[in-house]
Amino acid sequence: VESNDRSAVMTSDQITMLLTRGRDINALLTTIPGGVGSNDEATGGSDSQATPNFNGVRNDTNAVLVDGQTGNDMANPRYWSMRTNMDSIGEVKVLLNNYRAEYGRNGGAMVLAVTKNGTPQFHGSAYTYQRNESLNANSFFNNLNGIARPIWRVGTNGGTIGGPIVWPGKFNKNRNKLFFFFSGE
Repeated sequence: VESNDRSAVMTSDQITMLLTRGRDINALLTTIPGGVGSNDEATGGSDSQATPNFNGVRNDTNAVLVDGQTGNDMANPRYWSMRTNMDSIGEVKVLLNNYRAEYGRNGGAMVLAVTKNGTPQFHGSAYTYQRNESLNANSFFNNLNGIARPIWRVGTNGGTIGGPIVWPGKFNKNRNKLFFFFSGE
C-alpha cells in the first residue's frame, strides 16, 4: 500500500534452504519471477558472476547495492564487484519496476542486498560441501564405451560467527550497543 513498485524479496531462510551450484547468489536470483540467467557471449555458457536478466531487460542495466553502497563492477556493470558469501547475506530485495526516484539511475532491476549483523547472543556455524565423482553416476554412453566416470572434485568449507563486542565490567555490559558478524568461505 505504501509503494507501487513491483518487487520480490528473498529472506535469509530462503537463501539457506535453496540449493545452488557453486553457492552463488546470482543463481538464486533466477528463482525470482521475471529473472532469467544470463549467458556469457564469449563462451556461450552460463555466466554465474553476472546478474540475471529481469523482465527482458539486459543485465548491464541492473544496479546492485550492498548495504546501500554500489556493488556493480565499474568496468562491466553486469557483474557484482565482489563475490558475496551466501552466509553473510541477510536479505535480497529485487525491485523490478515502478520503483521510487532514489533508485532511478538505471533502466533495469535494482538488486538490494543487506548483509547480516551480530546479535546480543553469540551464534556461529561451520560447514563443508564436498562433491566427488564417486558419488556420481556414470553416463549411459560412458558405460556403453567402457569409459570411467570423469574426475570432478569440489570442496567448499566455511563458517560464520557473530555476537556482541563486550569488555567485561567496562563496556556493553548489557550486550546491546556494539555487535560483530564475520563470515568466511
